[in-house]
Amino acid sequence: MDNPLLIWAILCLLAAVVLFLIELLVPSAGILGMLASLCLVASIVMFFGVNWTLGLVMSIVSLAALPFLFALAIRVWPSTPLARLLTLGNPNQSAETLDEDPTAGAVSPNQADELIGAQGVALNDLHPVGSCRFGQRKYDCIAEGSFIEKGAPVRAVGWSGAQVKVRLRR
Repeated sequence: MDNPLLIWAILCLLAAVVLFLIELLVPSAGILGMLASLCLVASIVMFFGVNWTLGLVMSIVSLAALPFLFALAIRVWPSTPLARLLTLGNPNQSAETLDEDPTAGAVSPNQADELIGAQGVALNDLHPVGSCRFGQRKYDCIAEGSFIEKGAPVRAVGWSGAQVKVRLRR
């Protein structure tokens, strides 16, 4: 590795990978992604400066790796702290709660009419969808108005499809 251009090409390639991974964790409005792209292009140009064959190989490897990196990013990003902060939370949260109890689930129109006015408790955060307990039964619920925290007292005010509409009880 006597060629300094080869060392710089490898460093730019590593910088591109690191910047791409940081882009997943830090809200940068795509700036870090653009810097990663520029570092990748610069490293490929430098690899061509070292050797045309090496430049072609790195170009092909980079083009082949990009779809896999994007797929990895799409798979990993929802579980990052930033994604949980920016989104409404864990999309499987209500499903996990409902799986615990076989009596949980959707509300039928007959049950919904009986539930209107009933008081219950939010079993998980409703933003806006989650589950609530009315009596001894869990129901899929949708918060009407604002976010409802886990454990908050709720009142059924209607129904929409197979979900009970709830509001904070005051």
